[in-house]
Amino acid sequence: MVEGVIWFNHPKAFNQLMTEGEVYTLRKTIKNGIYVVLSKLVLNPPKTGRMAKVEYLGQVLNKEELENYVKKSGYKSVDDWVSEAKDAVHLHRVLLLTP
Repeated sequence: MVEGVIWFNHPKAFNQLMTEGEVYTLRKTIKNGIYVVLSKLVLNPPKTGRMAKVEYLGQVLNKEELENYVKKSGYKSVDDWVSEAKDAVHLHRVLLLTP
């Protein structure tokens, strides 16, 4: 059963998900389950509307906790990632289910 929609509007995270099929993302709210991937970045959306499994991994209390996840976040460094995420503190793993 689909829980809802997960939006990707930051190019680095969206590209990571679309090219690698997996991304670690910081969110303001907790999501867990199957979601439809949508993005405002795609004008002709062949890559949106795909299904993804979203796993909530926990709240991030300090940026050092993100070191193990930054390689699959789409960002080059934890500082870049945290700066873009602003006040989002909930770490999630998103795995595409449909090619």
